[in-house]
Amino acid sequence: MNTTDPQFDDPVARQTWAAYFRAVDRLLRPLAAGRRAEIREELVAHVLDGLDAEPDDNVAGRLEKVLVRLGPPATYLDRVVGESDLAEPRSTAWRIRRGASALGRTFLLGASYLFGFMALMMALAKPFYPDNVGIFRMASGWWVAGYADSEGAQEFLGFWLIPLMLALVVLLWVVVPRRLTNGGS
Repeated sequence: MNTTDPQFDDPVARQTWAAYFRAVDRLLRPLAAGRRAEIREELVAHVLDGLDAEPDDNVAGRLEKVLVRLGPPATYLDRVVGESDLAEPRSTAWRIRRGASALGRTFLLGASYLFGFMALMMALAKPFYPDNVGIFRMASGWWVAGYADSEGAQEFLGFWLIPLMLALVVLLWVVVPRRLTNGGS
């Protein structure tokens, strides 16, 4: 079976393939070149076999199904990289890089939920405290978002703050976590 990167006619399939294998190549970088090529070749063959087995006529849809079954590159590669790879001198770099990546994603995920909660609280409080909740430019020149003494301050957005904050909640609680948990690809 040919295990080189296929040339898809569908631009969505090309983009999906490129994004997935860009992440794979980035994660395999700490390994020795021979082992890196071997793992990548096996993964390409596995994905191509999965594409052949899918009954759908849409190439992009078949590719998406195969990649979803495999899981994010980081998760898949953690299962594939064996104990022999962990014994290599570069394995420490692999573990440090994977740990730092997981820590960074966890921090961003926590910050996303925290700022989303603050946006939700602003949206819920605006109807009850219309003069004190919002985005203000204070007389001293400082910008304040949230609950503030609005005397001498200029408020921006007014009640438009509510739909804006709810949209921000959706972005921070739905979109950002999906991006972060899909391996960052």
